[in-house]
Amino acid sequence: MKLDVPDRLILRQTLNNFTGDIITLDIMDAFLKDLGFSEAEVLEFDLVTKDGKATWEHNGTKEVEVGKILHGLVRGVFVQLNDRRKMNFDQMPLYKRFMETPRERADREEGEGKKRPLEAVD
Repeated sequence: MKLDVPDRLILRQTLNNFTGDIITLDIMDAFLKDLGFSEAEVLEFDLVTKDGKATWEHNGTKEVEVGKILHGLVRGVFVQLNDRRKMNFDQMPLYKRFMETPRERADREEGEGKKRPLEAVD
């Protein structure tokens, strides 16, 4: 799954208090580490934190592997947030991405960057 700088920051914040069993915690821990930023990325994106808020000058994407179990875990967190009415506007795009089916995700990712030809209207 392609994730940009804000996606990665929002997911890290959203999933930071994840609770589960030892297996799901291992899976989530690996994902949170993968969402983190290397020193090279911090320099490339001019990523800084001040007063607990992250800012960046340049955006970029990272391909992050999201397997079936991890997808279910993240989806479950978003379902709980939604059910408890604890969602916020920053989380909405990620919520929608994790709620889509694998086929919908494949179709969206295949269509990203492609422009549809304009059709003549009678």
